[in-house]
Amino acid sequence: MRASSGLSSPLSKQRHISFLSLFKRDTVKGLLADRDESLNPEFSNCNYSRYTIVSSLLSKDDDVRHGMLIHHYLILKELETSQFLGSHLLHMYFRCESPEDGFAFYRSMSDMNVYSWNHLMEAYIDQREIQRTVELFDRMQSAAVLPNKFTFVIILRALYEKPVGVNVSRIHVYIRNSGLGDDNVINTALLRIHGEGCRMSDATKLFNSLTAKDVIFWTAMISLYAKEGQLDEAFHLFDKMQHQYLIPTTVTFVSLLSVCAKHTALNEGSRLHTLIVAEFPNLDIALNNALVNMYGRCDCLDDACSVFDNIVEKNVVTWTSMITLYDQKGYGRAGILLFHRMQAESIMPNQFSFVGAIVACACLEVLDEGKHVHTQVAESGGVDAVAGAALLNMYEKCSKLEDAEKIFNAVATQDQVLWNAMISVYTRCGKLREAIKLLECMREQGLRPDKVTFSNIFNACGAFSQKLNGEYLHTYMMESDLEPELILGNSLVRMYAHCGDIEHSRQVFDGLIERDVVSWTLMIAVYATSGQSETMFYYFDQMQQEGQLPDKVTYISVLDSFRTTCLQTHWKRLRARLESSDIFHRELAVQNALITLFGKWGNLHDAERIFTKMAEHDVVTWNALIALYGDHGEVRSVFKTFRAMLDEDVNPNTVTFITIVSACASQAHFIEAKIMHMWAVEGGFHTDNTLATALLTTYGKCGSIEDARSCFDLLKGEQNLLAWNAIIAVHAQHGQAKEAIEIFQQMEQARLIPDSLSFLALLVACSHAGLPHEARRLFTMMVHDYDILPSADHCGCLIDLFGRTGRLDEAETLLHSVPSQSQKLPFATMLGACKSENNEGRGERVAKYALESNSHNPVYYVILTNIQSALLKHGNDFSDTIGTSPCLSAVES
Repeated sequence: MRASSGLSSPLSKQRHISFLSLFKRDTVKGLLADRDESLNPEFSNCNYSRYTIVSSLLSKDDDVRHGMLIHHYLILKELETSQFLGSHLLHMYFRCESPEDGFAFYRSMSDMNVYSWNHLMEAYIDQREIQRTVELFDRMQSAAVLPNKFTFVIILRALYEKPVGVNVSRIHVYIRNSGLGDDNVINTALLRIHGEGCRMSDATKLFNSLTAKDVIFWTAMISLYAKEGQLDEAFHLFDKMQHQYLIPTTVTFVSLLSVCAKHTALNEGSRLHTLIVAEFPNLDIALNNALVNMYGRCDCLDDACSVFDNIVEKNVVTWTSMITLYDQKGYGRAGILLFHRMQAESIMPNQFSFVGAIVACACLEVLDEGKHVHTQVAESGGVDAVAGAALLNMYEKCSKLEDAEKIFNAVATQDQVLWNAMISVYTRCGKLREAIKLLECMREQGLRPDKVTFSNIFNACGAFSQKLNGEYLHTYMMESDLEPELILGNSLVRMYAHCGDIEHSRQVFDGLIERDVVSWTLMIAVYATSGQSETMFYYFDQMQQEGQLPDKVTYISVLDSFRTTCLQTHWKRLRARLESSDIFHRELAVQNALITLFGKWGNLHDAERIFTKMAEHDVVTWNALIALYGDHGEVRSVFKTFRAMLDEDVNPNTVTFITIVSACASQAHFIEAKIMHMWAVEGGFHTDNTLATALLTTYGKCGSIEDARSCFDLLKGEQNLLAWNAIIAVHAQHGQAKEAIEIFQQMEQARLIPDSLSFLALLVACSHAGLPHEARRLFTMMVHDYDILPSADHCGCLIDLFGRTGRLDEAETLLHSVPSQSQKLPFATMLGACKSENNEGRGERVAKYALESNSHNPVYYVILTNIQSALLKHGNDFSDTIGTSPCLSAVES
């Protein structure tokens, strides 16, 4: 055997290692006592015992330097290496992670046994060169070397890793001809290949053809069913295995728990838990982790926590699973506390633990805690693409876009996931231009945008009604030769629908080769939102005719359409389908939507009937019933329902408090609002912007400006525009124009851009305080400085103020400058001002203008009749201006 020319070079660089130190003194005392072969004839014979000693030395150490010394010793002594030693040398190089030297040695080998071929094929699999592995398998047969059991296991592993067009049936025939057709290890590998290729019929045929099956083979078949999501088949096989008196292994139970988690099969999962406890008094960590995951995915957080708390020795996977579970359920604070507990118990976080903690920080929008975790990630080995994507999301949630951009630029290896995460950040911030620019940079870097990339941008175009950008990206996607996929088609349907382009949305939908329940639901929602109930029901019927069953989102979309229109024929059809489908009895969300719908219709009886018949109530159910009572002014029922909710141990959320506080506002229940405020403080909800706004609005309506201001100040610089508008409105309602204007100025200093509601509250304040000059200034600022188009409410408020302060010229000028679509209310206000001033000439002009605009509005005729009555006292009559009208006749009669 020839030595590789590259082997002498590495040895010269190694530190000095005594060759004698590699040998056990007792074993080779005689072998190396004398380096001169003439003094030791046994050494020169190079017999079997010598090969055995050298091969033993090659197998003992994982230091490639020692193996190289042995190899060079053989070369130095000019000992021809046999197939036996050659296979050991080859194995040594690959085992010691020195593939270059191993491949170099392989090229020098003149003769190879089955073990050498096996080692070489395994090495190529590790190098992800599957095609070369298959080629070696064929060359091995050409060299008349018979494969053994491990050869078949290796080639099957290669085909499992990456199918390369090899006929698996041919390999199977080869296996049977070699006499290994009943070997469970080989057949288990064959099962895996059938499962990976979605050939479950072949897998089942193979499984049934064998008589002697061990527990590993049974478990492999159960795992295949679990992977395919065939829950019933997996459990049927599990029961059959037990009837064969085979004891399930940990892997068996973990596979079944995984499929229970995937399909949220709580009953089956609980049954497995009972069997596991009976079979394994001391559960190992893999089973405990699988149980935590199963209960978590089945929405049984208490059971997951119970399993977690009973685990004596938790590993990093256990802690990470629980942190992730808390994240998924929205309990970010609990996730962060668990992350700290984990480290306090000397468990070092891994990559996924850090990601879980970062996600929790993003959920709570706690920037300081997020930065602390960021520091830990950096100190533990640097920010990789996975952690980087999570950090991008966290900084964006905390309104730190610049920090997110720094993270993106700092990550050394920017993979597809990281690019998509940064594009998603830009789209959520409404920065479509930056997202599109990043998309182009991504292509320049050699990364091909995928369905996630385009879906994120399409969704943003829809959310921000950026139809032109959406159309441009649609064309861009088609030019990039990206294969059309269902997720992209659905994103396009959604984008065009949100942009109000129903026709394009329908065209994309019609062009989809494949449609799922999401596709159909999107189209149903499009026509439901636009009020086209007939078309909506056409698609609702069509989806079922094509074999696609509606899900809860579909039914909720249809039910939402009935909030504005109620066609009895459609309602009867829908109700009949709901009653015939088990989805109504199974899905809480559908039941909740029905309660809300009946509440909108004022049908309290049916809403209460559904609530009573429901098997369980979640917080959304209770909120829907509370909102129903609140909308009908039944505050006593609101609080009665709230107490019943607490009695059922259902914790209120922010929506609960907002709903109850809003009900208190409508009836000015100050004491009740105070009580709810206290509840909110105890629950930690009082700093929520929306709840604080609802509270301050309620206090304002109850006349407690101090409490309203206290709620506003509690937000401590985190006030959004809604909160600022609410506190301005509170002062406006109480005629405190000066305070309202001061708060508005503070809002401007905080760099918040006011909207139309901000100025309406200010104009109301000026109107109540009788400040026409200040009102005129604010109105001009609204139009010229902020480009806000005045509405009927703005103009009506200002015209009313001008009318009451005798500025009818300014009022009439303003009236003629109002956009035509907003003129209805200002006419009535202006006519009222003319009446109060007994200004018949101006009243006549306004009357003509009003009647030309809308001759069917009875309000104008009522006011004109009052003006006419007042003017008749002064001997004036302009009934000719009014003319005869059915509306006026009706008013007069």
